Amino acid sequence: MAQVVARQGERPPSEEKHFASPMILEIPLPNVAAIEPGDSLRLAEVYRNVCDNDVTLRGLTVAKEYRGPRRARALQLVVAGAVLVTDSYDRRVDIALRLRSGDKVIGTAMLRNHSAEEERSSPFRILLPVDESALIAALAAEPRPTLELTLTVRDDS
Repeated sequence: MAQVVARQGERPPSEEKHFASPMILEIPLPNVAAIEPGDSLRLAEVYRNVCDNDVTLRGLTVAKEYRGPRRARALQLVVAGAVLVTDSYDRRVDIALRLRSGDKVIGTAMLRNHSAEEERSSPFRILLPVDESALIAALAAEPRPTLELTLTVRDDS
């Protein structure tokens, strides 16, 4: 499996694991076409990447769901996980998702103003609408698609 690439804003990737806000993670997307709706796959671990001194993401998963009537159903990926804040102040986080296949963006979503309390794990769930045919084509292509996750952290004190 490919590695997670972490970077600070527009700077190139580095070996550093502590980032100021915003932190951008490029996570390889597993083959979600092979799972049944409602089943989930774990994404690569990203907990070693720390944003704004005390904020990490844990237990990231991706699942697929369909919405709408059978003839006009639309696919959405469900990205879930938890925001963990260690010793610090309460925080507010924004999580932006971009599903990319090479230079082409095939889906975007945003969770804004998620409350994350000090010394607690706060679960989140983001619905990422995607065109099913574009996703299947991206999963069959090289390089494989990546999920670009941008974590922006603010104090909530």
